[in-house]
Amino acid sequence: MKTIDTQTVYKQMLNAIDELYGRAKTFQWQDEATYANWLAQSFNYVSWTTRQLALASAMTKPGTEDSYHWRFIDEAREEKKHELLCLHDIKQLGYDVSMFPEFPHTAFFYQSLNYMIEREHPISLIGFSLTLEGFAATKLNEFYPIVKQAHGEKASTFLKLHCELDVDHFQNALPYLQACPTELLPGVSKSISLCTAIYKGILDDITQYQTKYPTAQRTGSVEKAI
Repeated sequence: MKTIDTQTVYKQMLNAIDELYGRAKTFQWQDEATYANWLAQSFNYVSWTTRQLALASAMTKPGTEDSYHWRFIDEAREEKKHELLCLHDIKQLGYDVSMFPEFPHTAFFYQSLNYMIEREHPISLIGFSLTLEGFAATKLNEFYPIVKQAHGEKASTFLKLHCELDVDHFQNALPYLQACPTELLPGVSKSISLCTAIYKGILDDITQYQTKYPTAQRTGSVEKAI
């Protein structure tokens, strides 16, 4: 079996970011209900972010993995209450998060990461965070002006924050990939693959739902939409 090195994983991450970008270019950001649905799905998995960071921090080994322990704690502070921005933006659009069901890939996103942190190694979180934060830092700013123009600045706070904040998050996280022990790199590689496939699935789930229920807007409940 070929040994995975840091450079291989780094290239995999860049390819993953390009994959997400390719899928995001076909996503209907201008459509109000589609964008509101994206915010709702984002709320569902972002609500787990600080909990996952706290879990990963707690599961690192004292002494040998202290750098990851403190990094996860710092990032948890930085991610505090970001899910509330999703609720704010949805409300600005005239929707409520309860109007959209949580899709399978949304649940897969946080459930898969929870499993990897607990059952494989907490450093698996890096694969998810580098992929998604790398996408936000390097590609998502292309879509923010589209969203802002279509839905207004007050309904774009979550997207704006992550276009700005994740630039530093991404750059600050890269040294931790470089320092990752060789024996743990396969887990990071696996988590990059999972994050990429699942996030593309989230975008597909949203698109399919809105295609099926194009008039599911401001109804007040999922049941009325269906």
